[in-house]
Amino acid sequence: MNEALVELFRHKTWATLLLIEACQGLDDEMLDATTPGTYGTIRDTLHHLVARDPESAGREVTTSDGWRTPAAIPMAQAIHHAECHRGHVLSVLGAHHIQTPGLDIGEDLDVWHHGIAVGLMQAV
Repeated sequence: MNEALVELFRHKTWATLLLIEACQGLDDEMLDATTPGTYGTIRDTLHHLVARDPESAGREVTTSDGWRTPAAIPMAQAIHHAECHRGHVLSVLGAHHIQTPGLDIGEDLDVWHHGIAVGLMQAV
């Protein structure tokens, strides 16, 4: 599998886990908050993010709605999908002025911060 694709999945997992960790201290009212235009509540969106796991990239798969495709396509969709839903959670947090200690919701989940956090980027 292409190293860039592997790193994209590592980032997806890292960012999602960081967001879940940041939301662990929220009370039920905050976790059940939502905002128009997002997937749903913070709780439902986070659950949705971790409920699916993509197939191996080299395999051909048939989607539930009848499309046959290399598994790399649903894998790429999984990365895109997770990014959208993390954005939904961040939108709900921001719209309701919910603080997440230790997480700057505007920056900390990006690929640059992932590279620094896992030691793939160092200042020179």
